[in-house]
Amino acid sequence: MSGGKLVNIREFLRLDARNNLVLPNELRVYSSITGVTEDYCDSTNKMASTAFVKYWVAYMNNSTATQITNVTNQFNTTISNTYTQVTNDLNDLETTINQQIAALGKILQFPTLNDFPGTGDVQSLYIDQSTGFGYFYHGGQYKLLENLSYVPEDEANKSDDENLGISTTLYPTQRAVKIYVDNIIQESTLYDSALPSGSTVPFAVGGIGAGTVVDTLEGKTFSEMFDMLLFPPIAPTYVNPSYFMSLSQTGQSGLFIIGTSINQTLVGSYSAGAILQPWTGNSVQNTRAGVATSYQFSGFGITGTASQAGSNYPVTVTAVQGYMTWNSSMNYAQGPQPLNNFGNPIGSPLPAGSLTSTSRTIEGVYPLFATSVDVNTQTQQSVLYSMLNPSSPEIILASELGQAGVRQKFWVPTVWGRTLSSIRYFNTVSGSFDPENKVNDFIVTPGVMIGGISYTQYQYNGNERGVSRIQLNFT
Repeated sequence: MSGGKLVNIREFLRLDARNNLVLPNELRVYSSITGVTEDYCDSTNKMASTAFVKYWVAYMNNSTATQITNVTNQFNTTISNTYTQVTNDLNDLETTINQQIAALGKILQFPTLNDFPGTGDVQSLYIDQSTGFGYFYHGGQYKLLENLSYVPEDEANKSDDENLGISTTLYPTQRAVKIYVDNIIQESTLYDSALPSGSTVPFAVGGIGAGTVVDTLEGKTFSEMFDMLLFPPIAPTYVNPSYFMSLSQTGQSGLFIIGTSINQTLVGSYSAGAILQPWTGNSVQNTRAGVATSYQFSGFGITGTASQAGSNYPVTVTAVQGYMTWNSSMNYAQGPQPLNNFGNPIGSPLPAGSLTSTSRTIEGVYPLFATSVDVNTQTQQSVLYSMLNPSSPEIILASELGQAGVRQKFWVPTVWGRTLSSIRYFNTVSGSFDPENKVNDFIVTPGVMIGGISYTQYQYNGNERGVSRIQLNFT
C-alpha cells in the first residue's frame, strides 16, 4: 500500500502455495513490479513443496559445482512447466486486476461474506476470509471480482511424513521439516569408525578405557565422544540408612519415681541414607534405601511385638523399681539404582532390609530424704539418683546449732541396690570434698517408714555443727 492505494496486486495475490514455487537456480530474481531483487530462499510469502525442501537440503550440504548443477537440473525438470504457466497467469491476472481496482483505497477482510457491512465503500476491496474471494461494492451490492479467487491449499496434500519425498504436490508440516533436517544434521555428527568391527582401544584415553570395543562407540555424537574423553566415569558415594528410637518422656536423666504414671511414646526415626555425587560437590542424587514399610515395637507395657506402618507407638505405664526397657526395629524397601556422572547405572540398588535401634531404658527409683531445709523436717531431695548404678549423691544438711539436741539426718531407701561405702565432707577452704570416710560419724537405723516405704536412717553423731555439705558414695 502506498498513499492509501494498492500498488502491488501481485504481492497481495501470492496466497496459493503452488503459485509461489521457485526454481533453486533463481535464488535471487529482479522483480519488475517491486523494483527490488528478491531473495526467494528467505521469502516469508512463499511456501516450499517437499521436493524443494529436500533439494534445498541437498543443495546446502553439497559443496561442488557439479552437485549444485545436478540438483538444479533435477528441479528444473520437475517444475519448469509449472513455473512458466504460473508466470503467464500472474501477468494476465495483474493486468486485469490493476484495471479493476486502480481506484481502491484500502483492503478490508471479514470472516465471511455475511459479515460485510450493509453499505460498503466503493473505493475499498472486501475479502471473504472463508473463501478468499474479493468483492467490490457497486450499485448498492457486493460484486465478485473477475479472475480473483483464492484457492486454499488442499488439506489432503498436507504431509507429516518426516522422510519427505519428491512430490511436487504435497507440502510438509513444520514438524516434518524440522525432524528431516535435524536427522540429516545428526547423521553428519555421529561417530562412524573406519576400523574393523571388534577393534579395541589399546590404552585408556580419558574416560574411554583400554579394551573398549569400537562397536560400542559407533553412533555416538561427537559431543558424547568428547564428554567420554574429557570426563571419565565417576562412581557415586553412599551414606547408609540408619534407624534409632527415642522416648518422648525421659524424666530426670531417665529416672522416674516409682509409682509415677508415664504417658510414653516410642518415636522411631528412619533415615534412608543418600547417594552422593562427588562430581557436583556431593549433592544428593537419591536416597540409598527405599521407603520404610513397617515398624516393630516391644518391651515394657507391650504384649509381644507390635508391628505397624507408623513410626510412633504410644504406651502408658506405671514406673516400677528397676529398669523399664523398649526395643524397636523397622523394614525398608529396595533403594533406587545409583548412577554415575554420565547418568548411567553403576553398582546395584541397596536390597530391601531391616534396621534395629539401640534399646531405650528408664529406671524406677525412690527419692532420698534429708533434713536439708530444717533439722526437724524430712525433705524429699529434688535430684533423683540411680539405685542400680554407682552414684555419688550430694546432700545439704541444715544447721543443728541451737536446736536442743536435734541432729542432722538423711534417709536412703532400704531397697537401694548398692552399698553406702563412704561419706565425705565438703572442705570450704580447699573447695572440694575431703578424702576421709566419715561413715562412722553416723548412727544407722534401718526400717524407718516414709510414705509406706522402708528407709534406712543415718543420723549425725559428732559435735554439734552448722550447715554441712556431704557426699554419699554407693558402690
